[in-house]
Amino acid sequence: METDHEPYVWTLSEKLAETAKRELGETPDVRTKALAEIRKRLHDRPDLLCPKDNLFLLAFLRARKFEVDRAFTLLVNWCTMRTNRKDLYGDFTAASIRDAMETGFMATLSFKDNLGRSISIYRAGTWDVEKFTLYDLIKVPLMLMDLRIRDEEVQINGVVTIIDMEGIGMHHMTHIGPRMARKIAPIINQDSIPVRVKAIHFINESRLLDVVLAMIKPFMKKKVKERIHTHAHDLSSLHAKVPAMILPCEYGGLTSSRDDLIQMVVAKALAHEEVIKEFTKYGIKKVKNSDGSVAGNGGVS
Repeated sequence: METDHEPYVWTLSEKLAETAKRELGETPDVRTKALAEIRKRLHDRPDLLCPKDNLFLLAFLRARKFEVDRAFTLLVNWCTMRTNRKDLYGDFTAASIRDAMETGFMATLSFKDNLGRSISIYRAGTWDVEKFTLYDLIKVPLMLMDLRIRDEEVQINGVVTIIDMEGIGMHHMTHIGPRMARKIAPIINQDSIPVRVKAIHFINESRLLDVVLAMIKPFMKKKVKERIHTHAHDLSSLHAKVPAMILPCEYGGLTSSRDDLIQMVVAKALAHEEVIKEFTKYGIKKVKNSDGSVAGNGGVS
């Protein structure tokens, strides 16, 4: 069993430590024991290809409040999805999805909210169905999640999603159905991604949102459904949940424009292309057990 990892050292604020303890049950003792246990399980599963450093493993432990069984299942699912879902993880480089990123489908705000949560905005109406599949666009947040998987503030405080429905029309609806909803459910429910989505805000929605949610909600976990908020065209309603000062000017905010944020996303991804390529080697491999049988692809999809 590997024992050459560096001991974890807390380098964050006292306030964040209090949040981690209150919301996740994290203490130095809990953290040390959980890291040791998840490493032991990884040692027993040589078919799992993934990083084994503290910050990477903590992403999974924090996402499941240090319940090691659930955290390890999440890690297995993460590896399994990367191997089995070639529609999402095939040709997974920043250069290959640059055009999709430049549509402005997703951008992450430069500032966190008053609870320390990272905010991302998805502009669903920018989806050009003639050029991109929905899977092409989903690669954008998946790639950015890889790049910030070791961000401890994001691990502890979680993220907030704003989905701008402006521009969504019937031409989009023909590309969304129950089969698609079932395939993206593990992402929506965070079954395969170590991220804590604290709230989902829909803005500029029309009645088509009801159609979308009717298809997706049957596959959503109860806790995800409870975190959905709709604001229609009322920005003041959104501002009551997300401080206006950190939003782009197009949403009544005081920060960068949406176009500026989009360019930041593209620049960040391209600048970290080697890191992204490094992640493409992770997943599930087939290995021979001592009895000659073959293990691998045994995760929960």
